[in-house]
Amino acid sequence: MAQAASGFLRLLVNPNNPRVTGPAIADLVTGFYAALGILGALHERERSGVARKVELSMFEAMTHFNLDAFQHLFSADEVMDAFSRPSVSQSYVLQCADGKWVALHMSSPEKFWQGLATAMERPDIFEDPRFASRLARIENQEALIDVMGPIFRAHDRPEWCRRLEANDVPHSPMYTTAEVPEDAQAKHLQLFVETEHPVVGSWRTVRSPLSFDGERPLEVTAPPLLGEHNDELRDGWKPRTAAPKETRQ
Repeated sequence: MAQAASGFLRLLVNPNNPRVTGPAIADLVTGFYAALGILGALHERERSGVARKVELSMFEAMTHFNLDAFQHLFSADEVMDAFSRPSVSQSYVLQCADGKWVALHMSSPEKFWQGLATAMERPDIFEDPRFASRLARIENQEALIDVMGPIFRAHDRPEWCRRLEANDVPHSPMYTTAEVPEDAQAKHLQLFVETEHPVVGSWRTVRSPLSFDGERPLEVTAPPLLGEHNDELRDGWKPRTAAPKETRQ
């Protein structure tokens, strides 16, 4: 509901097939904003000794998260829709011969389009006035998708990734969730970690994306069992005693 009230959901719904798509992100976005506010309040308390009460709502969080659409409205008096940003940024998703997908983010540099034309073996594509300039490609994105669709369906995704990388075209495989843990970069970053859960045994999750001083947060705690911390909660939370102010660094 917060996504709808903030105008954000409208940017995710295809008007030609109106249905809610994608995950509900308002809970997560509001949590991130709350964490940011709490950190700010803790910093203020440490600096001045003044406590703060942090308040926000999902509606406020999602409206601010949708800032790009509002700034475009206020500056250009235009209402963005589900296709506004992808057409301006020239973003595409194309299916390959193996049924897998690849994503392109062509943006504005002409060299990316020259590289794509080479990868597609279609140097003549810019002779078509519909695709001869950035503005023309924005205006005719649907037609360009129709042209590129059959071309990309001629080869498997690994071949397209090889061609696109060789020609410096911004791209990525559009993975399913199951494919991400097998990605070479995900493995290099040690993005997926494991620990032991007392009931289910080995428990796998995504680590925190934040690294401090080059140290990746590879240790995680499994979700607690129902009632696992009852005794601690019953005894009351005992915060650490702060060091005298004059001894703090």
